[in-house]
Amino acid sequence: MSPVALTKYLGSTTLLVAFALSTLSSNPGVQGKSVSAERFPCERGCLEIYDPLCGTDGKTYGNKCTLLVANNCDDTSPDRIRKAYDGECKAVEYPDRPTCIQEFLASCISPQVLVCGDDGIVYGDFCQLKAKNKCDGTAIGSHICTERDD
Repeated sequence: MSPVALTKYLGSTTLLVAFALSTLSSNPGVQGKSVSAERFPCERGCLEIYDPLCGTDGKTYGNKCTLLVANNCDDTSPDRIRKAYDGECKAVEYPDRPTCIQEFLASCISPQVLVCGDDGIVYGDFCQLKAKNKCDGTAIGSHICTERDD
């Protein structure tokens, strides 16, 4: 290939790669940054890339973008849904919830400190939250409650 032809080829390839990268980086499903509801382009849709994650609502989302759509474009979703963990949501291990919670709490030791769950519920201790996550198949995050949580 002649130097002139090589320059033309590399120039067009570089331009194509730059265009592709700028397009991908402007798509919230690829970029992975938090997007506010006011700026989220609901009408744009998401790329069909399957990179599953489990939401704090116990549902599996196809990728980060579909989770953003659920938060910002779906009027039936009253609460903010966060990413619980990567991968598909795991099935509930115990269909008999009361027995599951009773057995789990009997074997769990935790200091009696109020725990604020990311679901907006205050739990009596970490064991109660862990029991809910285990028996309901959720992955609710938490922190120790402070006066700011009131």
